Amino acid sequence: MQLGAKHVESPFIEFGQISTLLYFLYFTVVMYSVTLIENSFIDLNFYTNSKHCSDFDLITRNNASYHMNIKQKYLLLCT
Repeated sequence: MQLGAKHVESPFIEFGQISTLLYFLYFTVVMYSVTLIENSFIDLNFYTNSKHCSDFDLITRNNASYHMNIKQKYLLLCT
């Protein structure tokens, strides 16, 4: 059933508006949340695998590398 090809009547208008809302919520809220969770897991993996660094070095290097990408963080923490 294609909702856009239906007559402009009461149930089809509401279904179309709800479908549009769900479509854009998926790409704005859900994808943004998944990206944040994924990045936090990646950062957690890097922090737990860098056991040769002291806590002070890790905090200092983390604050200095806030705007670095994943590869640069890995090279900084594991050297």
